[in-house]
Amino acid sequence: IVDHPATLVTLGEVTSPEVLLSLAGLLIMAVLLSARVQGAILVGILVVTVACWTLGVSPAPDAVFSMPDLPEETLLALDFSGLLTGKLLVIVLAFLFVDIFDTAGTLIGVGRLAGFLDENDELPRSDRAFVADAAGTMVGALVGTSTVTSYVESATGVEDGGRTGLTSVVVSALFLLSLFVVPVVIAVPVVATAPALIVVGALMMRGARELEWREIDDALPAFLTIAAMPFTYSIANGISFGIVTYVLIKVLRGRFKEVHPL
Repeated sequence: IVDHPATLVTLGEVTSPEVLLSLAGLLIMAVLLSARVQGAILVGILVVTVACWTLGVSPAPDAVFSMPDLPEETLLALDFSGLLTGKLLVIVLAFLFVDIFDTAGTLIGVGRLAGFLDENDELPRSDRAFVADAAGTMVGALVGTSTVTSYVESATGVEDGGRTGLTSVVVSALFLLSLFVVPVVIAVPVVATAPALIVVGALMMRGARELEWREIDDALPAFLTIAAMPFTYSIANGISFGIVTYVLIKVLRGRFKEVHPL
């Protein structure tokens, strides 16, 4: 999908090597996932990556190993000069709003896919997940890498059976080891990882079947949420559209009791 002066978006060059390789990766992942092959998405990424290197679509790594460097420019780079100004408060509130909504959307989406939601569509012990997310956000910023937060891409791990805290521990250990093979990691092209994100999007759509599409009170806010996220490039914006619309419809219909005061 590319820019267009009249319609804003249009179909791009489908026959380009990059697009064809991405589509090939998408088909590989889809077939392997359909066949219940574990690691299907990772296999697809590896196949497309090797193809890109072989065909010269993207450069192969010059080395395999390298010693990691500390991010000296951002490590503990704190500036307290604006601590007591009104501008900082606005920034903090903006980040708080975005982080809460972004995290809530991710946790509910991934939690639903993993089968963790209870009969009330709530995530048990979600307070612990939010605390872990908040801690990661702050610590990550302090050590110079923002933002360490929950990501919807975790759906790929859930699809392969990762449903416990041990999964996160293993992933963390692998991220730590990846610091020593950065030349290989950064050589993996976007062409290879894009199909994985498309698959994640398909997986996250499963929850839509549980919506009451015949009830406009639920259908319209849900549709606006789904549509606003990609078109505004923000999970937080999408949830905002949905919540505000949902509340207004309920209030204007006189169904105050169905809306939580918060």
